[in-house]
Amino acid sequence: MADRAVCPGPPADRAARFAACHVIPSPSSALALGVAFLAGCGGGAAKSQTKRITLFTGPIKVFQSDVGPRGSSRGDVRTFTRSLRTESGRPAGRLDGTTAITDEVRRGGKVREYRVGTVHYTLTGGTVAIGGVYVSTPNSSVPVSEGARRPILGGTGVYRGAKGEVVQTPLPGGRTKDVLDIDLPPR
Repeated sequence: MADRAVCPGPPADRAARFAACHVIPSPSSALALGVAFLAGCGGGAAKSQTKRITLFTGPIKVFQSDVGPRGSSRGDVRTFTRSLRTESGRPAGRLDGTTAITDEVRRGGKVREYRVGTVHYTLTGGTVAIGGVYVSTPNSSVPVSEGARRPILGGTGVYRGAKGEVVQTPLPGGRTKDVLDIDLPPR
């Protein structure tokens, strides 16, 4: 039996017409659709992988373009690099990035800078890129004490197709603890 459209004359209300006008598959078509659906839903289907990497940053090297009034101000651009270490203290790669100050907010005696930028983690097997806005204080190289959450924009090598989130938490001495929660597509 072939698939056939069922559509009686136009009912007065649109909902009844929508419900009445559809394709009814033949029993063999319905069986084929069901088998195809089940084949794609499990068993041998590859699953995405979530990977958590915890890194600690080393000393920072900063290069700054002071484009506005002298000192920290809107439009200033900073490029930076720093080493990365694992939780056990072993070298893990490097972090390189660029940020620009987009706004300064003063509340009481505190000044907060909003910065937008990208950061690249160069690790064994590939790179992970993050981006977005974070809040810092003038002349600081780390986020405010609350830390920063930024999205993973992608990756290369073993991190190709990466998505997820990075949480950067400031530590004493101008360093950060960076936790990368990476969702990798099925391979």
